Amino acid sequence: MRKIAMLRVSLLTLTTLGSLAVVGGGQGSAAAQAAPPPPATPAQMARPNRPLASFEKGKKQDCYDRKTESYGALVDAHFHPRPFGGQALPPAELFDYFDKLGVRFVNYFGIGQSIDMRSSCTYYLDCPGTTALPSIKNDFVNGQETKVIPHPNLNITLSMTFTDLAHPETAVDNIKLYDKEFPGMFKWMGEANVEKQALLKNLHEPATPESIAKWAPFMKVLEERGIPITLHSDLGNDANPTQFVPLMQQILKTYPNNKIVWAHMGLSKELSKMDPNQHIAIMKKALDADPNLMLDISWDVLFNLT
Repeated sequence: MRKIAMLRVSLLTLTTLGSLAVVGGGQGSAAAQAAPPPPATPAQMARPNRPLASFEKGKKQDCYDRKTESYGALVDAHFHPRPFGGQALPPAELFDYFDKLGVRFVNYFGIGQSIDMRSSCTYYLDCPGTTALPSIKNDFVNGQETKVIPHPNLNITLSMTFTDLAHPETAVDNIKLYDKEFPGMFKWMGEANVEKQALLKNLHEPATPESIAKWAPFMKVLEERGIPITLHSDLGNDANPTQFVPLMQQILKTYPNNKIVWAHMGLSKELSKMDPNQHIAIMKKALDADPNLMLDISWDVLFNLT
């Protein structure tokens, strides 16, 4: 299959892979002391044992051994190290989690929307009416932290998440600012929101056919640099499952040479009753029409809906 589905596996579901089983001591009968330990479970046996250095170009890879190696993902292609508001996990602690889980490659996505600094809210759904708007703040924190905090066993791809797709006029200038402050460090863009219904109560302004046409200057920069862009673009909702599909169709038609990742396969919490065959047909048609389109299956809401 010529398409690659970019996978994201929740850290929470994988933490058990990094835990060690400890067999306690203490005095017991001779028979008990002589008895062999119980066989290890697959989760106990599987340990991440491939360092980042083993993935260097030209290095021969050992075959995967399901009996001894972790079945967790090596790549987290959609990760948000910053919250919408409030305190983030300390980077050193976060890097340690990735290391224990065997994740060696991670895409660092902002988050691009920051809750109003005057608010004490930490999650946008808890505070309708409070703005959560595109900003450069989280990207700058990510750039600084990844530069100064060691992570020798983790390849971090920094992503520009500031882009306001409804008002793209300043996007190129912001890219130039990133070039100045973090030369050569940001090699992805997104997750940027085309239409994210969950944010509408926080004054999110969706992209429109008119604003999509105005993306051309920054999309040209991305194309020239080979930078992918990850787009959150809801398919629709339970009342109208395909309401916003024309937006993505226009994007793919207008920018066929850009590497575009459709986040969450277009699904969302607002769309829980779509016919799976209809969803597959939409995805297949888009993939067949655009060789530069990729999908990711991130977001635990997708798993919670099943």
